[in-house]
Amino acid sequence: MKIVDNKISFFNDSDNNDTSVILEEEKDIVKWLFNNSSILNLITEEVLGLGHKEILFYLEISEPLLNKKDQQIIGDIDAVLIPKSNPEHSVIIEFKRIKINTLENNEVKIHKLSQARNKGFSQIKKLRKFNYFKTFLGIIIEEDSRNVKDKNTLTRASNDKYINQIYNINKDDSLEDKAGLLFLKITQPTGKNFKSFFKFSICLDKEAKEVNQDHETTKRIIDLTNHNILYT
Repeated sequence: MKIVDNKISFFNDSDNNDTSVILEEEKDIVKWLFNNSSILNLITEEVLGLGHKEILFYLEISEPLLNKKDQQIIGDIDAVLIPKSNPEHSVIIEFKRIKINTLENNEVKIHKLSQARNKGFSQIKKLRKFNYFKTFLGIIIEEDSRNVKDKNTLTRASNDKYINQIYNINKDDSLEDKAGLLFLKITQPTGKNFKSFFKFSICLDKEAKEVNQDHETTKRIIDLTNHNILYT
């Protein structure tokens, strides 16, 4: 918002040319998402159905959830959400990102679509063997639409027929049967840093099936919470 000639203008453009959201590191984007209370509430309450329970969350976790051999195969677990009173109902999310950028000539570039699908599906298959209560693949769509020719910054969005392919990555039902699929979209509509002005949307494309969490998995979850390394 700014005041021009004694008139208040909302949702105005910006002369800034700050760093694009598509240049951010994936881990930094995930950290920002989980440390934004409004977005976190959307994820936990509205989408994952964890209700109003007290939720602990941990990011980029290897030990004690993964042993050395598992780490060589999987690396780490991007996000673990644990209802404090029900550790046997833990939810894990593996994130992959896709980048959309509208250039000054209005050409739309889409990056990392096939990588997000192939690597994401592969890692979810490996993570499912641990039988967490729910397992999700989260596709983060980072969009820089500062060059879109629309005076209303809130309606700016990249326009390309191939964008729909992003939301069809599971049309052949290739994702592991019991795993869920989330789309989280962050749009930077102006040259202002996305953390100052952004649009966010979330879509549950496929619900994860509830499974009986393995006893060993629950033990490791409790061990994680007892070490008091809650991510903040």
